[in-house]
Amino acid sequence: IGQTPRNPLYHKPPMFRALLVALDRWVTEGQAPPESQYPRIEDGTLVTVEAFNEAFPDIPEVNKPEVHYEPLRLDFGPRWDEGIADIVPPEIGKPYRTLVPMVDEDGNELAGIRLPDIATPLGTHTGWSLRAEEHGAEGMLAGLDGSYITFPLTAEEREESGDPRSSVHERYSSRAEYLSQIAEAASELEAQGFLLPQDAIEMIRRAAARDKW
Repeated sequence: IGQTPRNPLYHKPPMFRALLVALDRWVTEGQAPPESQYPRIEDGTLVTVEAFNEAFPDIPEVNKPEVHYEPLRLDFGPRWDEGIADIVPPEIGKPYRTLVPMVDEDGNELAGIRLPDIATPLGTHTGWSLRAEEHGAEGMLAGLDGSYITFPLTAEEREESGDPRSSVHERYSSRAEYLSQIAEAASELEAQGFLLPQDAIEMIRRAAARDKW
């Protein structure tokens, strides 16, 4: 239902495999899990939507989000902590301030577990998608869908379209160079405890099946 193709990033290897193993080792052996990669205000990786939109590249025919979720403060009365609502409907207060992850020059998030497809990208992966006109509510956030906008293949394509992002061939001179960087990113995540060895190998194998050179 989005204006852009859906984000294909496969997040399960770290989330449901490597970090589950890390959790088990933490509980059973007292071995600390990998360091948190969550975006933070203090290092500039968690910012306002305005700062995000300023940093996100102006990709041709790609609209940026203009709204984001801001939970309302609801006052149900003094006994709400006990599960008793004295004010129904609740009094509505000022919305909570919410922030979003900062992005790099390609539009990919700076913080988080940067999987090989983010560390060595072939396109822009986002955690948001805007609804297309034919599905109604055009421009509103499309549920839990993310977006994927591929890079131009060559410098000529980039210049013709006016895309500010470097092309695939400008980033990686050959398939071998691309796979070398993918392997390096996968190995680093494995060393940090965010990928199991077999999952790191599988991500390299998937990357090897892509042929853009």
